[in-house]
Parts: sequence; C-alpha cells; structure tokens
Amino acid sequence: ALELFYRILSKEKDCVNIIASVSGSIRNLYSTKVLYEKKYKQQEIADILKIKPYAVQISLENSYNYSSKKLLNLLNILSDMDYKTKSGNGQARIMFEMFLLSL
Repeated sequence: ALELFYRILSKEKDCVNIIASVSGSIRNLYSTKVLYEKKYKQQEIADILKIKPYAVQISLENSYNYSSKKLLNLLNILSDMDYKTKSGNGQARIMFEMFLLSL
C-alpha cells in the first residue's frame, strides 16, 4: 500500500487529493453496505447514491470484508486527517502514511 501511495504521490504531488479520493471510496463502501443491509436493491442504491449499478456491485463485494463500524471508523480518521491538514495542524503525507500503516 505504501509503495502504491508513493507512486501516486510522485505523479499527483498533492496528498490532500489522495486523502479525498480514499475518503470517497470508503464513503461509497459504507453507504452501499448500510443501504444493502436495509434491504435496498442494487439499482435503488445506485439511484440514491447517483453512481452506476456496476460501482454498487463492486462496492458491495468489497464491503463484505469490513464491518460498518470499521468503515465508519476509517471515515472518521480520514475526516480528522483532512481537517488537521487544512487547518495547518498536520502534515498530510505523514498522517496518511501512518493511516496506511495502521491498516
């Protein structure tokens, strides 16, 4: 994961964008998991989240590996990281490296 992060960082140069992208992906995982657990069908989830049905299918497959509580915890960590970075109280690269190592 760190190797991939460094490759993306060498091209992207902005860790804040990487954090936002990872947050968006985890948010999709969490949202699809919660809606599916509430008995929504894949097409309904796609309509609610305004994403393609195939993206819902992939998110559901990937979300089986994580509990809703774990996904929500990851979102909270990334949200806190984003806030600290934007308020000048932290270095995005170091915080994201620590996040990856904690996984």
